[in-house]
Amino acid sequence: MKEIKVTRKYQITIPSEIRKSLGVKIGEKYPIKRVKNKIIIETKKHVERPSDYLWSISKKQINRNAVNLVKNSREKMR
Repeated sequence: MKEIKVTRKYQITIPSEIRKSLGVKIGEKYPIKRVKNKIIIETKKHVERPSDYLWSISKKQINRNAVNLVKNSREKMR
């Protein structure tokens, strides 16, 4: 089991092999929670193809022409 050290400013360093395997990047924010006597840091789900993710959150398929939607919205803005 890997160990971390808490600095005097209460900062920790995630071991490099764990950072690399999870795709942790500098500046990203991660949710953290306490579960009994454990600290859980949750990583974000990295999406390879954003369009696949967007389709997966929809319960039903929507048959719309995206090009026409953009054209119509631009015409309304004029």
